[in-house]
Amino acid sequence: MTGAGGDQARIDPRVVEELRYLLTLAPAEVRVEVGAFLGVGLGEPTDPDGEQGQVDWRLATTSHLLPWGAARWWMLREDSPELNRMLRECQRLSPGVVADVRDGLPFGPGRTAPLPVLPRRGRFLEREPVPRPAEELIARLRAARGSRTLNGARVAAGELRRADWPLVVAAHAAEPLPGRARWALAEQFECPAELRTAFGTHSVYERRLRETGVTITCAELVERQGPAHTTLRVLGAGRWLFPIELAPAEGELRPLVERHLGDRPEAWAAAARLLPVYRGTVGALLATAGAARPGEAVVATPPVPPVPPVPPVPVQEPATAASRRGGLLGWLFGAA
Repeated sequence: MTGAGGDQARIDPRVVEELRYLLTLAPAEVRVEVGAFLGVGLGEPTDPDGEQGQVDWRLATTSHLLPWGAARWWMLREDSPELNRMLRECQRLSPGVVADVRDGLPFGPGRTAPLPVLPRRGRFLEREPVPRPAEELIARLRAARGSRTLNGARVAAGELRRADWPLVVAAHAAEPLPGRARWALAEQFECPAELRTAFGTHSVYERRLRETGVTITCAELVERQGPAHTTLRVLGAGRWLFPIELAPAEGELRPLVERHLGDRPEAWAAAARLLPVYRGTVGALLATAGAARPGEAVVATPPVPPVPPVPPVPVQEPATAASRRGGLLGWLFGAA
């Protein structure tokens, strides 16, 4: 590989971090040669505070990009006292989860030993809310039947602690909770899968749940989320903030880097040029860059899939009052 630094001038400085992250997914020898070819160093940003400074810096620079609905859960699964303190300080946790973190409850897979709890720092010393008893919260959820009760249901759902969820499951099994209560509960990342399943599988409900980001995984970010440079910035921060969640995503991404970019400098240079402007997913960006040939221009617009034909609209009978209460509105506003 020749021409060290030959494409350095073409690299947008705004995406150097994302390009560095992609390079870490390549084999060591490719990483060094391509990094030299593009003029991109692979060292981490220096910070006088060491690892804790890295965590602080990563969170500060990616906070506006993280899918917080799920990212809170990804970070809690690390069972890191430092990350737990930061989540409390930036007020990204519900009162119920804050109480569990404050009591040292672990969240990671297979862990049962209590965690050390670090005190919050200087400007974050205001008193944290104390959740109400589970019986009172369930009663408030049952009362969420009016047209303006969703916010109140969300407040009650946010105060639930881990020990309260089995009681909620039993309460719903005994008498189905109102629709607004179900929605408020489903938005909580600690909501048990069995409870979400019991709430139903209406397609609009599932779509709206996906839009909250509560159930998304890092691997799904790679497959579905654009633009590519934002996804790569989030994944790069994941090395410090949520490595457990990141590992499966990197397991899927590493073969794509090898297949599409490999050790070909022209493909890496194309990826560097595409990163600032490409609106598609990471996989689509890699495929587009991998198709480049030396001296060939690359197109920054991902291919548009063909639009399937629209089926004819069936003739329906006029809606009755009973049918109007069905569907998502029946799920959301009904008692069962």
